[in-house]
Amino acid sequence: MSKIYDDIFRTLCEKNTKLLIPVINEVFSTNYKITSHLELLSGEHHILSVTETEDIGEIITDSLIRIDKKLYHIECQSNPDVTI
Repeated sequence: MSKIYDDIFRTLCEKNTKLLIPVINEVFSTNYKITSHLELLSGEHHILSVTETEDIGEIITDSLIRIDKKLYHIECQSNPDVTI
């Protein structure tokens, strides 16, 4: 069931990108203008071993956002989960 909420949140981010700016301003106490340059980045990340020679895992995030030169990561949590 939580995958449905993750998909909905990602779709909202993609379809209403500029509306993420007020959310980020509220959550992170920033003051970006609605006209600030915003990029949605890939939500798939590979975890490398200590030696960085082999891929040992994968993380899929709900959102990774860049505004100007700063990165923001927002997760949409629908159920209690100790792994978040």
